Amino acid sequence: MFRGARKEELILIADELGEIINPGMKVLDLKNLILNSDKYKTDKVFIDDYLDSIIVDRKSKEEQERLTEQSKLEFEKIKLEQVKLEIELGKINLGRGKLDSQRDSNDLQRINP
Repeated sequence: MFRGARKEELILIADELGEIINPGMKVLDLKNLILNSDKYKTDKVFIDDYLDSIIVDRKSKEEQERLTEQSKLEFEKIKLEQVKLEIELGKINLGRGKLDSQRDSNDLQRINP
């Protein structure tokens, strides 16, 4: 009946039913408040469906946020790999530059002994 419902969702339902909610109410208190509500007793199916839709919306948002975070993490991994490759390329170019410089120096020594 209220499986998967969080406290804030039960508060929303109780409020929609026109019930008075005390700040210190526990989940069980909220469930009992809803179950004992006259509006719930007269339109149980609608209230259950409404709560289900709230839960589905929350879970959908949570999944979307999880996928967004996962995408961000993958993007950061790709950026890190790119930086690593750029560093490696820089090392290769530096080594090549040293070899070119050494070769030029050797060529000059052969030309001007």
